[in-house]
This record gives sequence, structure tokens and C-alpha cells, in this order.
Amino acid sequence: MSAIRTYLMMNKILALSPYAINKYKDWLKLYNKLGPSQGIFLADFPRKWINKFNLEHSTIATDDWDDWDEKRINEYLAHLKSINGFISLNSSYQENLPWEPNYLNLPKDKQSECIAIGSRENKFNVPDFDKFDITLLNVSDTVSMKFSASELSSLLKTYFTNTEKIVFVDRHNYLLNPTGGFTEFTKLIRQIMELTKTKPLGEIVIFSLYNPREYSYMSTTEELNKTLEKCFMGFRTPVYGIKYLCCSEAGTGDDLHARYILTKNVAFQLTDSIPGNKSSQSITRLRDIAETERLLKKWVDEEHKLVINTEATYINYTI
Repeated sequence: MSAIRTYLMMNKILALSPYAINKYKDWLKLYNKLGPSQGIFLADFPRKWINKFNLEHSTIATDDWDDWDEKRINEYLAHLKSINGFISLNSSYQENLPWEPNYLNLPKDKQSECIAIGSRENKFNVPDFDKFDITLLNVSDTVSMKFSASELSSLLKTYFTNTEKIVFVDRHNYLLNPTGGFTEFTKLIRQIMELTKTKPLGEIVIFSLYNPREYSYMSTTEELNKTLEKCFMGFRTPVYGIKYLCCSEAGTGDDLHARYILTKNVAFQLTDSIPGNKSSQSITRLRDIAETERLLKKWVDEEHKLVINTEATYINYTI
């Protein structure tokens, strides 16, 4: 299996016609598979897809669809929107054409990223719910391989480009190697800024273990600022910058032994640092809602108990 195909297994994009659902059982097949934590994003195609969907379904009345059903669906879609479960295809849409030819007019590379469900009995050979294989929406939670910076950024591209904040948690999130060169971790951050240069993030936060004896740039805020500038000068940073935290674990009750990459809504756990030196390296998207919420509160909302020995934020709005 090619590396690219492996990447696609970590998440998929569902291109769903606003007119595809006309039976409540259609929704029941689908709704628990949607969302970033499940690995399924819903294409916002056309833009303001929810408005099109609501307009269509406000006129539907069937034996198995009532006002409460419609209310539950609308509430879930609003929730999905709030957790960045929709993703733009950044493509034109001709309002005078049905949804299916608009989808088929997408560039081939964008079509290849999507799984489509059209309206029933459409004349364009786009599968509808009666013909759709729902197992196509099954997504792997874990990918195992020794990741380079570019491979890992490709693997999580959809998540990185569809969030406001990314947090990295690991004792070994070091910026420079012993010879003064960029680590693979720094290369990953540079890759992420390249991916998000047309739609900058809000913030990148990096937790690392305070170790000034081996990494002298951690000793003072001034030295840390210089090192951040060395690593990321030439890139447009997130709006609120790249915040680097040098942390002490002693006596806090918290530690950095578990390795995480977190967005505003999804948590990934790694078996080894970036890059790993072990053949068992893997990354897993966590589906457990309670555990994910705990991790997001702790690291994304920064409610941890670690002691911050040194910190600095690098901001560069120009290239």
C-alpha cells in the first residue's frame, strides 16, 4: 500500500448532497461516523451547505420524519460546525446546476479526496444512500511507521489546516540538535507553517522538558527568543505566534511522558518522539470523548500543573 493511501486512511472527507437525505434512517446510518474525532469531515460544498440542507428539509414530510427529527439533525450539524467538522473544498459552485454535476466538475485531485453521496435517482451515476457502501466511511485510528517531518505533516494535514490551535506535548520537543541544526520536530513545525501559509493558524504551543544543561537556549527568555527566530524566521507565524514552554515536572503531579499532538477538538497520541528511533513508532487518534476532553482541557486550555521555567513566543507577520 502506498504511503499516500495510508495517509488517506487517517481521515476522509464526505461530500454529501444537501438533497441526499430524505429518510430519517439515512441520517441514522451516518451521524455517528461524522466529526474530526471519528476521522470524517463533511465537505462544505456548496459553501453554507447547512443553509442549503435546512432549506431543502424544511419542506419534507414523510412517515418516518417529524419536527423532532429535523430539530435533532439541525442541532447536530450546528455542533459539527462548532468543532470544525466541516471543511471547505475551495471550489466554485454553479447554482444553476444540480449538486452532482458540480461535484463531478471538481478538479480530479479534490474528487479523489472525497467520498460522495448524491440525491436519490440522480442521473449522474453518483451513488445515493440506496447504493452507497457505508463501510467506505470506516477510518483507521492508528498509522504505524517511522515518520519524517513531511510524512507526519501530510498525514495530519486536514487536521492542521482545519483548526485554530495546535499543541505539542513531549519531553523531547527540542528545537536544535547537539550540532546546532534543526531537529525533525522543528522541521515539522516549519512544514505546518508552509501548509497553513494561506490560512494562518491562531497559535502553536509547544511543551518541552526544561533541560538547559544540554540545550542552552532554554536558559533564558532572550536565548529562547533568538533560537525561535533562527528556526522560524522566513515563515509567517500563527496570529498569536509560536509559544515554547520549558517545563519542570518535579512535584507537580503532571508530566510529559505521554506524547500528544492536539488540535482544538482532536487528540493524537504518539508512541515515540518526533522523529522516533524505534520501529514501533505509531500515531493514534483518540476516539474516547471523555479522555479527549480531559486532554484538551489540560493542554489546549493550558490547565496543567507544570512549572514553567522559561517561555517565549515568536511572532512574525511578514515573510
